[in-house]
Amino acid sequence: MGQLDNLLRAAAATWCATPAELRGRRRPKLLGPARQAFVLAAVRGTANSYRTIGAAIGRDHSTVMTAESIARQREARDPAFARRVATLTEAL
Repeated sequence: MGQLDNLLRAAAATWCATPAELRGRRRPKLLGPARQAFVLAAVRGTANSYRTIGAAIGRDHSTVMTAESIARQREARDPAFARRVATLTEAL
């Protein structure tokens, strides 16, 4: 899980959060986009399953699939979010 841990740290730093906050159960508005960006970058840039990606952030595979869908929609309408996802993906 080293690659996912590195990605999680990068996503947290990009959103001025901590990896523990992204793994946590709280759902403030700031953390949703950060988790979604992590998921989308992980899906695109690694060969990990949804289950493995979810385990990295304390979520199940269906939550990861939902986050990916929401992230793709956000990426299409928010250029700043799209740039952040691209930076995270390229870092892998």
